[in-house]
Amino acid sequence: MIDPSILRRLAPAIAVGAGFTGSIFAGALLGAWLDRALGTSPWLALGLSLVGLASGTTFALRAQRRQDVKPPDDPPQPPPP
Repeated sequence: MIDPSILRRLAPAIAVGAGFTGSIFAGALLGAWLDRALGTSPWLALGLSLVGLASGTTFALRAQRRQDVKPPDDPPQPPPP
């Protein structure tokens, strides 16, 4: 069994990866559905995939910024003499 502390440390990275790929996938699916309904193939699928890419990138960058602001778990060590 995997140690739960490792999973807790990996959870933010897994969430960012899932959010990034999920936004692209959702844009592509919505675009493909709209293309079929409106007969505009492949333009809406391509366009909404790019919108999903931009959204996923924004999500990933904001998540990284939140990780940078969090205080460290360990207190700073004094410099060696």
